[in-house]
Amino acid sequence: MTAPRDPIITALRSSLGYYLCAESGGGREVVADRIEIGPWEQWTVTHNDDGTVSLQSFDGHYLTAEIDGTVAARATSSGEWERYVIEVRDDAIVAFKTHHGTYLQAPEGGGPKIRVVQVDGDPPRPGEWEFFASSANFWTTTPPPSGTPVVARPLIGPLRVEHRLFRDDTGYRRIHFCSWFPALRILRDNPTEFYRQLDSIVTHGYQGVRVFLAVGGWTDYWDGREVVPVTFTKWVFTGNHMRTDAYGETLQAWPDYDELLRELLQACVARKLRLHVTTGDMQIICPDPGDEIDLHNRFARICAEEGGLDVIGLVETTNEFPLNRYGSDGVESIEQMGRLLDVWTDTIPGLLVTAMGAIPQNEEPDSLYKASTYGNVCAVHVTRDPIGLCIKRTLGLVYWEGDYRAFEKPYWQGEPAGPGDDSYQRQDDPANLTALYAMMALTGQASNWFQGAGVRSDKPLESEWGFQELPAILDAWLPEDIATWDHGSNQAGGIEYWWKGNEFRTSVYEDWDPSPPRPIATWTLYTGTGVVQGKGTPQPTGTTFRTRKTYMAGTSAPARGTGLLVGTFA
Repeated sequence: MTAPRDPIITALRSSLGYYLCAESGGGREVVADRIEIGPWEQWTVTHNDDGTVSLQSFDGHYLTAEIDGTVAARATSSGEWERYVIEVRDDAIVAFKTHHGTYLQAPEGGGPKIRVVQVDGDPPRPGEWEFFASSANFWTTTPPPSGTPVVARPLIGPLRVEHRLFRDDTGYRRIHFCSWFPALRILRDNPTEFYRQLDSIVTHGYQGVRVFLAVGGWTDYWDGREVVPVTFTKWVFTGNHMRTDAYGETLQAWPDYDELLRELLQACVARKLRLHVTTGDMQIICPDPGDEIDLHNRFARICAEEGGLDVIGLVETTNEFPLNRYGSDGVESIEQMGRLLDVWTDTIPGLLVTAMGAIPQNEEPDSLYKASTYGNVCAVHVTRDPIGLCIKRTLGLVYWEGDYRAFEKPYWQGEPAGPGDDSYQRQDDPANLTALYAMMALTGQASNWFQGAGVRSDKPLESEWGFQELPAILDAWLPEDIATWDHGSNQAGGIEYWWKGNEFRTSVYEDWDPSPPRPIATWTLYTGTGVVQGKGTPQPTGTTFRTRKTYMAGTSAPARGTGLLVGTFA
């Protein structure tokens, strides 16, 4: 493994999430007890001619592994004791082997001292305390071009499921991707615009992108926006996705398709973006089951060669399978999706996969179970209008028949309500969208920002409200582990709250009962475009509860509205 020559600045996070810190910026001891990245928590990685790396603190001192096991940042030059052999796990987590044959270690996963230790095994293999998550990739052979933006909240290591929640090597994660269905088409037609929008996705706070690896079976609907890995003849769109005797244009397979897919994957790896990949219109594009398996074998092989688990976050065999598969949601159709998922997991072991979410407006148990029969994730496409019911249903999904998070798989909200043309049952109100996406995060559901510009529009992604604004709101107030906070209501019909200590978060709709499980001291409502603040229990603004005397009398608290509510209990 050959490292790039240029020095790279990184932060190193221990297994419990604490950053490696050179006290006073260098010249003193080294600890692993900081929860945020500042100058003292940043290290410059330099690459030596012998294949080792050296770590320099903020003030230029080198990290030294003393022979007695102590570690400090006091050396002014890089000798043998300042040089480390790196060992990379899953191309994301790094261990540092010293000149003495020991390893850097954050005891107990993080604490006031860093030391070097001898590890067991034949050959010796570092464990969790010896691995550190790096904020920058300094070990690949091809570093990203100068000026390439990198995801602010990147996933570290494989995305996986634990206790029906999503996590990576750093712990539980709040997952928020961006829908951009025709990305491969845009890359083919207008590479400059593709890279501009891809960089915009990164800089505005998304961890990944949902793209179609094949789509365009319906004439008129997808005309000019198809993604074409194989030759197929389009059907005339009837509006109900049923087989038709009318046929449209025959599209020839793109001769450069594989190269375009590789370029997309490489561009995402350079930016630390993950992909949520899916296919559409498979009853038209690839009606023969054997040909479909061959196509997915091709997709999976390319993805494995260009990053595997470091670039693929979720694989979905078919978009809305009851509408877009031969056999609809019948037994053979579902069995075929299981075979397709086997292709992916055999090629990239450990991958998160799903057959497809339930069809729109159907969240019945039978439909959800069918959709996730052979996957470890249940993708959902039911969170749409009317918005108040949408938000309630999002909470209801995790209260499976009254039992919190009882459904056996976590949910990935693939196409929730969003703004703009082509967003389906569009929802343009910022307050409603803020409340909806906050509810997904609070309940531990992954979400894709879904908007018309990301479906089949020629508009740029920045053209709709929320693409830029919503991630900033969620990032400011919803920690990575928000779904693990304590939660509950007042047990009398009030909304759900999530809290840690005295801090709380919740998602509210304008006419919902906001009665808390504990008295509230202060609160702030983020509506997407404004802020409302108050003390005590916030009051609903809709007619349902404003007419109750208990909410009208004896209070000076302002009306609340819809959005993300944060605050403190008394």
